[in-house]
Amino acid sequence: MTLPLMNSDATVVMPQAINETIRARRSASRCSITDIRFSSTGAWARGPRWRTLSRRAKEPPSVLRGISLGRRALGGALWSRRRRLRVGLDTRGVRVREVLRNFAPVFVSRGVAQISAYVDSLLASLLGSGAVSGLTNAQSLYLLPVSLFGMSISAAELPAMSSAVGDEQQIARHLRERLNAGLRRIAFLVVPSAAAFLALGDVITAMLFQRGRFSHENVLYVWGILAGSAVGLLASTLGRLYSSTYYALRDTRTPLRYAVIRVALTTGLGYLAAIPLPGWIGIEQRWGVAGLTASAGVAGWVEFTLLRRTLNMRIGQTGLAAALAGKLWLSAAAGAAVAWGVKLAIGRHNTIAMGIAILVPYGLAYFAAAYLLRVEECVQLFRRALRLIPSGP
Repeated sequence: MTLPLMNSDATVVMPQAINETIRARRSASRCSITDIRFSSTGAWARGPRWRTLSRRAKEPPSVLRGISLGRRALGGALWSRRRRLRVGLDTRGVRVREVLRNFAPVFVSRGVAQISAYVDSLLASLLGSGAVSGLTNAQSLYLLPVSLFGMSISAAELPAMSSAVGDEQQIARHLRERLNAGLRRIAFLVVPSAAAFLALGDVITAMLFQRGRFSHENVLYVWGILAGSAVGLLASTLGRLYSSTYYALRDTRTPLRYAVIRVALTTGLGYLAAIPLPGWIGIEQRWGVAGLTASAGVAGWVEFTLLRRTLNMRIGQTGLAAALAGKLWLSAAAGAAVAWGVKLAIGRHNTIAMGIAILVPYGLAYFAAAYLLRVEECVQLFRRALRLIPSGP
């Protein structure tokens, strides 16, 4: 897309101001955007107002006037050409074609967790009353750590991974280091989430949903569904970071293929676990929803395994160390044991107060156990927290 921004007439507008703008380019980055925008609206201000702006931006008034007048000159040129502007999509550009070509694969592979959740909702509608609502409540909790930890860390790592330069071995080493560090951070946050869904899902559900006609029986039902989703929570979040690594290598097709496999497995295994399996093992049909979330977790592990195996063949060995995973799960188990002790001691009371009284000790016990086991992410977290505490005189 090409826009005629300025003509020769516009280049003679306030040459002194434009020159000042050019000289101020190096120092303008130190000015806040708010100050610059404010200065552009008050280009002809005089006296104390300009002096105040000057002190805030730490620049002389002449620099601020130059920036302001330069912006006004550009705006005037655009306004004079407004009827000639034609906005369109230039598909001849190489970058534009690349974006359009990669949009659909990235859309599917990035949203595979949400697509799988939608497939589960369709299958749950075959299980009778209450199944869809129970699944919806469980999914609102399950997708939170996926988005909060998995997607956020993956999105933050993608620019750093894409900026790798050098020969093939140097790029591979850079990607391995960034990927392994991201996997550790995700696991440190997701493992206690999965353990909490499995061991304390009733406390979490009661704290958030038990109001009015939402009874304790409904809490136990949602807990069963939530426990099933804990099966694949870690794999789903780690898989998102592996997908980002493929994107950094400009490969959007491989994550797409494995995402399609995951959706197919979610549909096939989900149907078996939700429809015929409850009758085979002699439980109520409505508990097939728990089979849905558990089978979706199995499909998530299959996708994660495929992503890791293929990427390891390209850049070398990556993955979450078994020793670290053991420490994290042991810490989560210790936290769950403490939380259950508190739960049995206080009994059933107000759901919100009960949730706080149980979940806070769970989190503290998890962090304490991880620190004692010398989990690096936890040690660094404690060091940062100690630096925030003001030292004595």
